[in-house]
Amino acid sequence: MGRTILVLLVVLGSSWFIPVSCTSGTFVGMRLLAKGTARDMTHGEVPHSSGFYVITELPDKKVKPVLLTELDRFKRENAEAKNLLTKDEGTVEEGLEKWEYSVKKEGVEKQEITVSYRGDDLSSKSVYSVDKEVISPLYSEIMSIGHMFTAGVFALVLSFGIRFFARVLYKKFRQQQTNGGHGA
Repeated sequence: MGRTILVLLVVLGSSWFIPVSCTSGTFVGMRLLAKGTARDMTHGEVPHSSGFYVITELPDKKVKPVLLTELDRFKRENAEAKNLLTKDEGTVEEGLEKWEYSVKKEGVEKQEITVSYRGDDLSSKSVYSVDKEVISPLYSEIMSIGHMFTAGVFALVLSFGIRFFARVLYKKFRQQQTNGGHGA
Protein backbone atom coordinates (compact mmCIF):
# COMPACT_ATOMS: atom_id res chain seq x y z
CA MET A 1 0.00 0.00 0.00
CA GLY A 2 2.79 2.44 0.92
CA ARG A 3 4.61 1.87 -2.37
CA THR A 4 1.39 2.51 -4.34
CA ILE A 5 0.89 5.84 -2.57
CA LEU A 6 4.50 6.76 -3.23
CA VAL A 7 4.18 6.02 -6.95
CA LEU A 8 0.88 7.95 -7.13
CA LEU A 9 2.47 10.99 -5.47
CA VAL A 10 5.47 10.84 -7.83
CA VAL A 11 3.15 10.77 -10.85
CA LEU A 12 0.95 13.62 -9.55
CA GLY A 13 4.01 15.70 -8.68
CA SER A 14 5.80 15.16 -11.99
CA SER A 15 5.87 17.52 -14.94
CA TRP A 16 4.47 14.71 -17.09
CA PHE A 17 1.12 14.98 -15.27
CA ILE A 18 0.68 18.70 -16.05
CA PRO A 19 -0.98 18.15 -19.48
CA VAL A 20 -3.60 15.93 -17.82
CA SER A 21 -4.33 18.34 -14.99
CA CYS A 22 -4.28 21.35 -17.34
CA THR A 23 -6.75 19.71 -19.72
CA SER A 24 -9.00 18.70 -16.84
CA GLY A 25 -8.71 22.17 -15.32
CA THR A 26 -9.59 23.87 -18.59
CA PHE A 27 -12.61 21.58 -19.07
CA VAL A 28 -13.89 22.22 -15.54
CA GLY A 29 -12.98 25.91 -15.65
CA MET A 30 -14.92 26.53 -18.87
CA ARG A 31 -18.04 24.96 -17.39
CA LEU A 32 -17.65 26.95 -14.17
CA LEU A 33 -17.31 30.18 -16.17
CA ALA A 34 -20.39 29.32 -18.26
CA LYS A 35 -22.43 28.63 -15.13
CA GLY A 36 -21.01 31.75 -13.48
CA THR A 37 -22.02 33.97 -16.40
CA ALA A 38 -25.43 32.32 -16.86
CA ARG A 39 -28.39 34.65 -16.63
CA ASP A 40 -31.69 33.92 -14.92
CA MET A 41 -34.42 36.18 -16.26
CA THR A 42 -36.74 35.29 -13.36
CA HIS A 43 -34.31 37.38 -11.25
CA GLY A 44 -34.45 40.35 -13.63
CA GLU A 45 -31.32 39.61 -15.64
CA VAL A 46 -31.14 40.21 -19.40
CA PRO A 47 -30.54 37.26 -21.77
CA HIS A 48 -27.25 37.04 -23.68
CA SER A 49 -27.67 38.85 -26.99
CA SER A 50 -25.17 36.70 -28.86
CA GLY A 51 -26.52 33.26 -28.04
CA PHE A 52 -30.21 33.36 -27.08
CA TYR A 53 -32.04 31.44 -29.79
CA VAL A 54 -35.75 30.82 -30.17
CA ILE A 55 -37.27 28.22 -32.48
CA THR A 56 -40.12 29.26 -34.74
CA GLU A 57 -42.29 27.03 -36.88
CA LEU A 58 -43.05 27.93 -40.48
CA PRO A 59 -46.31 26.95 -42.25
CA ASP A 60 -44.61 23.97 -43.95
CA LYS A 61 -43.86 22.57 -40.43
CA LYS A 62 -40.12 23.31 -40.81
CA VAL A 63 -38.52 24.96 -37.81
CA LYS A 64 -36.19 27.92 -37.95
CA PRO A 65 -33.81 29.04 -35.18
CA VAL A 66 -33.72 32.80 -34.78
CA LEU A 67 -31.64 34.97 -32.44
CA LEU A 68 -33.91 36.74 -29.96
CA THR A 69 -32.39 40.07 -31.00
CA GLU A 70 -33.48 39.40 -34.62
CA LEU A 71 -36.92 37.97 -33.83
CA ASP A 72 -38.92 41.17 -34.49
CA ARG A 73 -37.41 41.56 -37.96
CA PHE A 74 -37.91 37.84 -38.68
CA LYS A 75 -41.58 38.04 -37.61
CA ARG A 76 -42.15 41.07 -39.88
CA GLU A 77 -40.69 39.13 -42.83
CA ASN A 78 -42.40 35.83 -41.87
CA ALA A 79 -45.76 36.81 -40.40
CA GLU A 80 -47.04 33.23 -40.69
CA ALA A 81 -44.30 31.84 -38.40
CA LYS A 82 -45.63 30.42 -35.12
CA ASN A 83 -44.17 30.55 -31.63
CA LEU A 84 -45.75 27.26 -30.52
CA LEU A 85 -44.10 24.10 -31.87
CA THR A 86 -45.86 20.90 -32.92
CA LYS A 87 -42.92 18.52 -32.38
CA ASP A 88 -41.69 17.71 -28.86
CA GLU A 89 -38.03 17.77 -29.94
CA GLY A 90 -35.88 18.22 -32.97
CA THR A 91 -32.57 19.19 -34.52
CA VAL A 92 -31.66 21.82 -37.11
CA GLU A 93 -28.27 21.81 -38.83
CA GLU A 94 -26.89 24.52 -41.09
CA GLY A 95 -23.26 24.06 -42.04
CA LEU A 96 -21.16 23.93 -38.86
CA GLU A 97 -24.05 25.12 -36.69
CA LYS A 98 -26.45 22.83 -34.86
CA TRP A 99 -29.55 23.58 -32.78
CA GLU A 100 -31.31 20.97 -30.66
CA TYR A 101 -34.58 21.78 -29.00
CA SER A 102 -37.01 20.12 -26.62
CA VAL A 103 -40.53 21.19 -25.72
CA LYS A 104 -42.23 20.80 -22.38
CA LYS A 105 -45.94 21.49 -22.68
CA GLU A 106 -47.47 23.60 -19.92
CA GLY A 107 -51.09 23.39 -21.01
CA VAL A 108 -52.84 23.67 -24.35
CA GLU A 109 -51.44 26.99 -25.46
CA LYS A 110 -48.21 27.29 -23.45
CA GLN A 111 -44.79 25.63 -23.81
CA GLU A 112 -41.36 25.80 -22.19
CA ILE A 113 -38.70 25.35 -24.85
CA THR A 114 -35.01 24.59 -24.29
CA VAL A 115 -32.63 25.27 -27.18
CA SER A 116 -29.01 24.08 -27.24
CA TYR A 117 -26.83 25.70 -29.89
CA ARG A 118 -23.38 24.60 -31.01
CA GLY A 119 -21.31 26.64 -33.44
CA ASP A 120 -17.60 26.65 -34.19
CA ASP A 121 -16.84 29.42 -31.65
CA LEU A 122 -19.90 29.57 -29.39
CA SER A 123 -22.24 27.22 -27.56
CA SER A 124 -25.37 28.33 -25.79
CA LYS A 125 -28.42 27.16 -23.92
CA SER A 126 -31.64 29.14 -24.03
CA VAL A 127 -34.80 28.40 -22.08
CA TYR A 128 -37.98 30.33 -22.66
CA SER A 129 -41.71 30.15 -22.08
CA VAL A 130 -43.98 30.76 -25.05
CA ASP A 131 -47.65 31.08 -25.89
CA LYS A 132 -49.30 32.15 -29.16
CA GLU A 133 -48.23 35.76 -28.78
CA VAL A 134 -45.49 36.17 -26.17
CA ILE A 135 -41.99 34.75 -25.79
CA SER A 136 -40.63 35.13 -22.25
CA PRO A 137 -36.93 34.33 -21.78
CA LEU A 138 -36.23 32.33 -18.59
CA TYR A 139 -32.56 31.28 -18.65
CA SER A 140 -29.50 31.94 -20.80
CA GLU A 141 -26.04 30.40 -20.76
CA ILE A 142 -23.17 30.76 -23.23
CA MET A 143 -19.73 29.24 -23.60
CA SER A 144 -17.36 30.91 -26.04
CA ILE A 145 -13.78 30.42 -27.14
CA GLY A 146 -12.86 33.24 -24.75
CA HIS A 147 -13.90 31.07 -21.82
CA MET A 148 -11.15 28.62 -22.77
CA PHE A 149 -8.42 31.24 -22.45
CA THR A 150 -9.78 32.51 -19.15
CA ALA A 151 -10.14 28.95 -17.87
CA GLY A 152 -6.46 28.42 -18.79
CA VAL A 153 -5.49 30.49 -15.75
CA PHE A 154 -7.65 28.25 -13.55
CA ALA A 155 -6.07 25.19 -15.20
CA LEU A 156 -2.51 26.35 -14.50
CA VAL A 157 -3.31 27.18 -10.88
CA LEU A 158 -4.94 23.76 -10.48
CA SER A 159 -2.02 21.97 -12.17
CA PHE A 160 0.67 23.62 -10.11
CA GLY A 161 -1.45 23.28 -6.96
CA ILE A 162 -1.74 19.52 -7.51
CA ARG A 163 1.97 19.33 -8.22
CA PHE A 164 2.87 21.33 -5.10
CA PHE A 165 0.66 19.30 -2.75
CA ALA A 166 1.81 16.01 -4.26
CA ARG A 167 5.43 16.98 -3.67
CA VAL A 168 4.72 18.10 -0.08
CA LEU A 169 2.90 14.82 0.63
CA TYR A 170 5.69 12.85 -1.06
CA LYS A 171 8.32 14.48 1.17
CA LYS A 172 6.26 13.85 4.31
CA PHE A 173 5.61 10.25 3.28
CA ARG A 174 9.33 9.63 2.58
CA GLN A 175 10.26 11.26 5.86
CA GLN A 176 7.80 9.01 7.72
CA GLN A 177 9.31 5.95 6.05
CA THR A 178 12.83 7.13 6.89
CA ASN A 179 11.91 7.72 10.55
CA GLY A 180 10.64 4.18 10.90
CA GLY A 181 6.90 4.75 10.30
CA HIS A 182 5.26 3.07 7.34
CA GLY A 183 2.71 5.74 6.50
CA ALA A 184 -0.23 4.13 8.23
